[in-house]
Amino acid sequence: MIIQGELGTTNTVINSASPSLASDSSVLSMRFRNSSAYTLTVSRYSKKSNRTDVLYQYSLSAGDTVLDMNLYLFEPGDILYAKSSITGTTYLVTLN
Repeated sequence: MIIQGELGTTNTVINSASPSLASDSSVLSMRFRNSSAYTLTVSRYSKKSNRTDVLYQYSLSAGDTVLDMNLYLFEPGDILYAKSSITGTTYLVTLN
């Protein structure tokens, strides 16, 4: 399944696992782009540890695209977030 949209300047949920089901989905790839310079931050909330960790943060030039091909697996209640420093950052995510 592919989802797409526009990131907010606060956390946008990219994927979340049901609190009662283990690994109901995984993220196979993510692509982010903005025609202006921007900072992209991707974070993950772990329900097990009850904390949110920044996975990466990039300061990007106008027109730069980030392609993340890492496999992200989810435990019950986990959430993957992304945010942009400015509006207009689009995303395309492939889920399993």
